[in-house]
Amino acid sequence: MAKKKRKKAVAPRLTRKQVSRAKREARQRKLLLIGSGVVAAILALVLAWGIYHDKVAVPNQPVVLVNGEPITTAEFQKQVVYRRMNLIEQARALPQLADQVRQQLDSPLVLGQQVLTDLIEERIIRQEATRRGITVTPDEVQKRIEELIGYPYPPTPEPLPTLP
Repeated sequence: MAKKKRKKAVAPRLTRKQVSRAKREARQRKLLLIGSGVVAAILALVLAWGIYHDKVAVPNQPVVLVNGEPITTAEFQKQVVYRRMNLIEQARALPQLADQVRQQLDSPLVLGQQVLTDLIEERIIRQEATRRGITVTPDEVQKRIEELIGYPYPPTPEPLPTLP
């Protein structure tokens, strides 16, 4: 048997219309990819700005300045959360106060104003103590806490080693 020569597959020549369409589709794909990239970049920037705004910018904004010293939003929010949790625990411990506590919890403006007033007073007291040179040691704080609580007993002594 004789070998048949195979003709090489020649790519069919494209017509001008097909070439024009291929170029147009390539241009459209390129524009689509660029557009998608731009949209993704804008989305990433908006997301990054939102995270920065919520986690850094807003918490560090001062709620109020006390003699030039700021009370930040984060500090204020932390104190409000603490006060709310404290009120909830009071309501659990003393059911007869539950209605009064519920009224305080239902009026966030009043609670927020109380917390802000307390923070301002605390800041003023600290500034005045610093100005007058008043310092308090941790031992003095512990002693005063024990006095307020009515701590009648001395601390538990450390156990001594036993003899064999």
